[in-house]
Amino acid sequence: MKKFISLVLCLAMMLSFVTVFASAKDNTITVNGKSYSASKAQKGTGWTWDKSGVLTLDGYKSGAIKFSTGATVKVVFKGTNTIKSSNAGIQTNDKLEISGMGTLTINATGIGIEAKDLKLSSGTINVNSTGAYAISVFDSPKDSFRSGLKVDGAKVTATAKTHEAVWVDGIIRVTDGKLAAKTSAKRPAILAYAFTESHKDGTKVVWDDKDFGANDIKVSKGATITPTKLKFVTVAAAGG
Repeated sequence: MKKFISLVLCLAMMLSFVTVFASAKDNTITVNGKSYSASKAQKGTGWTWDKSGVLTLDGYKSGAIKFSTGATVKVVFKGTNTIKSSNAGIQTNDKLEISGMGTLTINATGIGIEAKDLKLSSGTINVNSTGAYAISVFDSPKDSFRSGLKVDGAKVTATAKTHEAVWVDGIIRVTDGKLAAKTSAKRPAILAYAFTESHKDGTKVVWDDKDFGANDIKVSKGATITPTKLKFVTVAAAGG
C-alpha cells in the first residue's frame, strides 16, 4: 500500500512538472519564424516586446507574428510596417488590440489577422489574404454577444481572394474610423455570426439570415463601413 501511495505521489509530481513546463513553453511570441519567451523583454530588427504584453513595430518589414501567451496582447506600430507571410500574418488564440501612428500592411497567403477578440484603434491597417480570410475573429457561441471585432479610430481595409474578407464569430462594431472590405470570391465581403434583439441606438444594421440566424454589424454616426461585395444582404436603418 505504501509503495502504491508513493507511486501515486511520484506520478502527481511528474504531471505537475509537465504542466508547468507546458505552460512555460506556451508563453511565447514568434517573430519571423523564431520563438522568444514572452516573460522577458525581447527585441529584433524593427520590433520590441515588453513583457507586459505590448509588441511595438517600428519599421518592421519581415515575416509572421504569433502570440501564445494566454493573455490579451497589444500591437503598437509606428511609421511604415509590412508583414509578409505564407501562412497567417498576425495570430493569437486570445484577445488582440492593434493601434498605431503610421501604416501596418499585412500580406498573407493564410489568414491576415486571427484573434479571439479584436480591437483596431488607430492608424492605417491594410490586410490582404490570397487564400483565406483577411480578418478572422473566432469565439465560442456563449461569448458571441460579448466579443467580436471593434474598429474605433482605425482606417481598415481588408481584401480577400478566396474567402470572406472579414469573418467574425460575434458582433462587428465600427464606432469611429472606417472598415472597408472586398473579396473576389462569390461570398459576402463581411460576415458576422451573431444576433442582437434590440436596435434602438440609431446605428445601421446589416442582416444576413442565410447562415446562423442573423448578421449584426453596427456603424455609429460619423464612421463608415464599405461592404464592396455583400451578397444576400439588405441594409436598413435601425429603429425597432
